[in-house]
Amino acid sequence: KTPAGPEALSAESISKSLVASPAALVVFKTESGRDAAVNSKKKISFRGSTLQVQALVSEPMGICWQNLAIPRKKKRERIWAAIKMILLASFAWSVFIYMPFAQYTSSFSYSNGDKPSVAVTMSLTVIVVLGNLVMYTTCAEAAARVGFMLRDSQEGTYMVLYTFSILVNILLDAALTGSIAYRTAVAQRARTYGGTLIADLTRAQAIFESFEIQRQLGLAVFKYCWPAMFLIPFVGEAIGANCFTLHLARLVVSSFSHIKGFRAQQALKILVPMDSGRYADVLINITAAVLIFFLPGGYTLPLFIALALSHVFIICFDHYRVLRCVPSFCFCSSVVDDYGQMLLILPCALTLAAFV
Repeated sequence: KTPAGPEALSAESISKSLVASPAALVVFKTESGRDAAVNSKKKISFRGSTLQVQALVSEPMGICWQNLAIPRKKKRERIWAAIKMILLASFAWSVFIYMPFAQYTSSFSYSNGDKPSVAVTMSLTVIVVLGNLVMYTTCAEAAARVGFMLRDSQEGTYMVLYTFSILVNILLDAALTGSIAYRTAVAQRARTYGGTLIADLTRAQAIFESFEIQRQLGLAVFKYCWPAMFLIPFVGEAIGANCFTLHLARLVVSSFSHIKGFRAQQALKILVPMDSGRYADVLINITAAVLIFFLPGGYTLPLFIALALSHVFIICFDHYRVLRCVPSFCFCSSVVDDYGQMLLILPCALTLAAFV
């Protein structure tokens, strides 16, 4: 509280003592009004400095107003902190979740075709889903902590972080799968088409190009992608994050008579917002699918059929979310789309490398 009487501070002194942000935003009623203000090129003097007026491609809903006072230097520091945070989460996931599974599956003798049970194989699906969920939560939180002024910049950063973190998980699984495939081929005394034992091969390229290794790797990639990556996360999102929560909200509203009107509308809102994170989901699925081009063609067609059918479900689910679940959303610019177009370099480069 400010003191009363002669010691009371005037409104002018209070406003001058405030610390202003490095940028100020002016909201116009129409785009034509904004364009007229920008094209006027009128100089504005403020505290001995000349302010520059620039058009901002955004809407009031697309601005994180609480982040206006964060300087660029602080944002750069937070970006590096976010990268470290994601690397730490990926390391923890690898050490405490993936490594025990790898050690357990590697403990099998693989002699006479002995392999892990179906339950162990299905556990890989659970690990993949949990790993993707951990990376999704970590990347979303890391991007939010950077303090971007525009929500589109925040979601674009999340998409880049999530894409590369999932690629790290895929590389870890590829290394584990390749090791198990080689041990199985050696235990079964598998041979190349020329009759040479795989155990006698010394060159890594020759081992990778042997039919038995590629057959097992192709099957492993198919199982990794379908249904662990292509379908289960999105079915879980539809059932757990939308249908189940909406059902619980309906039960609560119908059970308590004092929840009505606007409070009932707020209670029936879907907790998961409609954002641009689907770009990253589709990019990861495509990048994982094109890995099959490096392996025998027996799984290529089934994998891409599964990819197409899964994305048909994703389209129908998002269509339902937009019309029935999400109260509002705002995509103000093409920033996220631009990030997505640039990240398409990854699957395109992998496809070219496979054909070369």
